[in-house]
Amino acid sequence: MSKNIYVIFSHSGTIPSKLIKKFTRKKYTHVSIAINDDITTTMYSFARKYIYNPFNSGFVLESVNTGLLAKLSNVPCKIYKINVSEKKYLKLKKILHRFVMKKNILKYNYIGLLSPILHIPLAPKNSYFCSQFVSEVLIDSGILKVDKKPIYISPGDLEKYISSEILYEGNLKTVKISA
Repeated sequence: MSKNIYVIFSHSGTIPSKLIKKFTRKKYTHVSIAINDDITTTMYSFARKYIYNPFNSGFVLESVNTGLLAKLSNVPCKIYKINVSEKKYLKLKKILHRFVMKKNILKYNYIGLLSPILHIPLAPKNSYFCSQFVSEVLIDSGILKVDKKPIYISPGDLEKYISSEILYEGNLKTVKISA
């Protein structure tokens, strides 16, 4: 039996996301992963933990109903649906559970944001940026095969690697899909 997972690319329009957009020149500056069909209620990623403080960031469970996303009215997004074997799904779920259990020690890899640009692996222990995290969990679960290390993968790179169905493109705040 197969399962679906979802990779969500988005752009919040916050100052940090605008800076990332300026450097990458890509429409989407953030990426999350969801493993449940009610996609927008539980997305896993690395981002800010509190609405008004972009510097206190780390592993987060995102939802359009809470935190920063709840405050924004328009969040452009593109959602990919990836069909995976139950074995890979369970492996991904186990990997995500490990991140949830370690969430208090995980930090946002600010310096690592320069890795894709400088081609230098800047990866302090227990720290990730969003596309590094999503790439790593997809690679480690056997869902994604790429020729780059996660530290070098930007959201734009990751989108190029995903060859799956685009489930939705539009405003994350108004998405009404239950895939």
